[in-house]
Amino acid sequence: DPQFIFAWPNSKVSVMGGSQAAKVIEIFTMLGLGRKLKAMQLSQEHLEKIAVIWSSERSQWESLFAEAGFQNIRAKSKKLTGYLEFLINELDDDRIAILTPKNAEERGCQLSIQVKDADRSMHDGFMQAGIICDWREPDVIRVAPAPLYNSFEDVYEMTQRLKELLAKL
Repeated sequence: DPQFIFAWPNSKVSVMGGSQAAKVIEIFTMLGLGRKLKAMQLSQEHLEKIAVIWSSERSQWESLFAEAGFQNIRAKSKKLTGYLEFLINELDDDRIAILTPKNAEERGCQLSIQVKDADRSMHDGFMQAGIICDWREPDVIRVAPAPLYNSFEDVYEMTQRLKELLAKL
């Protein structure tokens, strides 16, 4: 399974809300797809299984969110994204600019990070490390640490990978 889910890929890549991504991760785990996910093309059979599991597991996920409490989930989200922002700023690299508003009340968990002179190979470098993010032309990586399944260690590891990728530019 990917080590760090920032966004979930469909035919290319898109960003989902935490609840959507959590459901997708659970579904693929239950289907035993694991690391095959990146290379896998979904067949009709898989889609039918996903639809059945999604339907039968919905109340379980709703219970999980109710138990955790939206305020607690949002609080962790703010802390994770704030930590990510802090670590990126600590890199002190003039090639990096965070485009997302600094005020946590004006954003969700996603940060848009502009990396001067970067290309899609940066996105590929994250993917090879099991870090799923979103690439926007010409030079923006979008990352979103999800509070239900990402840890502060995950955020740290993501920024370490960013540092490695910057060294290759």
